[in-house]
Amino acid sequence: MIEVEWADDTQEIVILRFQDKWTWQQFFDAQKKTHALVETVPDKVIYGIILPSKQQLLPPNPLFNFRKGLVNIHPRYKGSVMVGANAFSRLMLTTVLKVMSNDDLSFANSVAEAYTFIATEREKQPQ
Repeated sequence: MIEVEWADDTQEIVILRFQDKWTWQQFFDAQKKTHALVETVPDKVIYGIILPSKQQLLPPNPLFNFRKGLVNIHPRYKGSVMVGANAFSRLMLTTVLKVMSNDDLSFANSVAEAYTFIATEREKQPQ
C-alpha cells in the first residue's frame, strides 16, 4: 500500500508513504491520487517527499514501470525527495532515471533535510 496526503495545510508538498510489499498497481494508483491533489491547488508548484518502506524492495520490472510512471507526472509536480533510501535503492533509482534522462528525484537522510532541499529548490524558481 502507498499512502498519499498533503504534508500540511499549505498544500505544497505531497507525502507518499510506501508500506512493505507494495505493487506497481498501487504505485500507479498513488500517482493518480497525487495528480488529483495537485489539481486541487491550481496556482501552486508541488513537490513530493517519498518515505520508502523499511524493506525498500522494488516489485519486478522497475525499468518498464518507472518509465510508464514518468510519462504520467503532472506538469506542476516538480520533483520528489526520497528520505532514507539505502545505497542499493539509490543506485538502482539513479541508474533508472539516468537511462530515462530524468533528474526529478533527489535523496535526503531525514525528513527535515528533504524540507530544506525543497525550500532551496523553491527559491530557485522565478516568481
